[in-house]
Amino acid sequence: MDSAKPVAYHALVSMQPGAIYEEGSETYMRGVIPLVLVTALIAIPVNLLLFVDPGPLFIELAWTIVVAFFGTTMLATAALVPMIDELRTAGATRVSTGFAGLRASGGRVLFATAPLVLLNGFLVLTWIGTVVAIFVAVRFALFPLAVANEDADATDAVARSWELIAGAWWRTAGILFGALTPYALFMLVVSAINLSRVVGLLFTVIAQAMVVPFVVIVLLLVFKDYRSAAADEPARPAPRFPSGPSR
Repeated sequence: MDSAKPVAYHALVSMQPGAIYEEGSETYMRGVIPLVLVTALIAIPVNLLLFVDPGPLFIELAWTIVVAFFGTTMLATAALVPMIDELRTAGATRVSTGFAGLRASGGRVLFATAPLVLLNGFLVLTWIGTVVAIFVAVRFALFPLAVANEDADATDAVARSWELIAGAWWRTAGILFGALTPYALFMLVVSAINLSRVVGLLFTVIAQAMVVPFVVIVLLLVFKDYRSAAADEPARPAPRFPSGPSR
């Protein structure tokens, strides 16, 4: 790459958003049962924390941050990335692969999440802060992938995400918005209905278990595509799935 005329990563990537969603959907459908099962097993204990009464308002705010810190998506990323890689190379995956990944990188993912959640927790108290929080959230969206896929430590993973999304913020935000839309619409409907806390928890877990794996697959495809672009690697065709039953 000519260093005098840098090219933004988004001009080098080989996969368009439609292709990312298409390949993501194909990967999701091939491993839907183990992917959803692992996500559900993570989502249940995380969402049960919402039933704990934290006390006064200040403590409630801190408790909400803690719950976000142990959020389903971050933990699920650590578990699902090795499952997705296994699925894309071998055509099938296992629940045990997910829990091995969770043990290997879950702690580092959560450690990297903590300062970002604290920052965003204070930023969203104002409208301007909310805009900044959205910017920061998108710019750091790929750090769990760097931990799980490149075995990076917490600080290197955050820096890696910042680097990869340079010049591609709007593209990344658009892809994330498309992937998260089904979950957002479902939760809007659930929140509009007067449900008991138990039923609301059940619907939340189901929604997360169904949608989070697809979001993580999309982020992994984006991460690998941006990584290829950053290294100025030639575009590579998407791998074809070998035939074989899912496990």
